[in-house]
Amino acid sequence: MLESRIEELESKYENLYEMLSLIDEYSRHFMGQTLAQLGLVITIATGLIIGAGYFMIKSIINNKIDKEIKNKITELLQETPPVYYARGKEKVDGNNKVYLSNDIKGIEDLDPSTVMIIDAKPEVATFDQVGNNINPKLKINESGIREIEVENYSEVNGEMTWSIAWIRKRY
Repeated sequence: MLESRIEELESKYENLYEMLSLIDEYSRHFMGQTLAQLGLVITIATGLIIGAGYFMIKSIINNKIDKEIKNKITELLQETPPVYYARGKEKVDGNNKVYLSNDIKGIEDLDPSTVMIIDAKPEVATFDQVGNNINPKLKINESGIREIEVENYSEVNGEMTWSIAWIRKRY
C-alpha cells in the first residue's frame, strides 16, 4: 500500500511537473509574443512621431520663410513701387500747360510711353466742355521738364485738378 501510494504521488508529481513545464512554455511564448507586438507598436509610434515632427518642423520653417519673403516683397514694393501716382491743382499758364515739379517721386521715369492714366478736370466747366473734353497730354519740353498740355482750356475754367499714374522704367 505504501508503494502504491508512492507511485501515485510520483505520477501526480510528474503530471504536476509536466503541467508546470507547459505553463512555463506557454508563458514564455505569450511573453515573447507580447514583447514582439509591443516592439512593433513602439516602432510604428516612433515612426509616426518622427514623421509628424518632420512635417511640423517643415511647416513651421516654410511659414517663417513665406512670412520673410512677404516682408521683403512689401519692403521692396514700398521702396521701389512699380507704379507711381501724382496729383495736384494748379492754374494753367497762357500756353495751356501745367509744369510738373522735379520733386515728384519717380518723375524721372515719367514720359509719354509710361503713362497709364492721365486726367484733368477744370474747376469750372464751360458750356462746350460738358463731358470733360479737356484732353490732357503729357509732353517733355526741350529743357527736360514734364508738362501737361491741355486742349480746350480757357481762363474761365479756373484752376485745373490733374492726376497722373505711370509705370516705373527701372528697378
